Amino acid sequence: MAFPDEQTVLVHAGIPPHWSIEDAEKYAQQLESQLQSSLKQLDRLLPNLYSKTADDWHPDISGFTKMRAIANYFTRMRLCKQDGTLEFSFAAGLESSMPEGFLPWFEWQVPRTRKILFGHWAALKGEVDLPYARALDGGCVWGNDLLAYRLSDGKIIRSSAHCLHTGT
Repeated sequence: MAFPDEQTVLVHAGIPPHWSIEDAEKYAQQLESQLQSSLKQLDRLLPNLYSKTADDWHPDISGFTKMRAIANYFTRMRLCKQDGTLEFSFAAGLESSMPEGFLPWFEWQVPRTRKILFGHWAALKGEVDLPYARALDGGCVWGNDLLAYRLSDGKIIRSSAHCLHTGT
């Protein structure tokens, strides 16, 4: 999570609707602290950061479960319920049918003090541009465009020069 200026925040996948920007910053710092800990502590943390199922977020969440949930929101989130329940199998574009009760995290309208710049979802091809969220993954990995966002005016710069899909 980074704050490139006063109006924007940059994250890999997104910020769930039940977190404020301030909450997200606090949780990012907690996970970052754990990831920068001793090798012994890191050896215990890393095997617990990935799961095929999502953890439910609640006020008493703690330990590895909390760190895994934070990592999942910041790195794997595409769809969620309004309460933040995650769905991991969907990776298609917005025109595809989504599991019942789930929407793209950015469609749950919540007041935001900054515009969230996010990637992770190549199928969007960078076409989501809302007052509070902007997709920046143009799908370069699949042969589409590499995108850059100019902070001064919000202009998107596209390049496909190095985005040739090699089939591997």
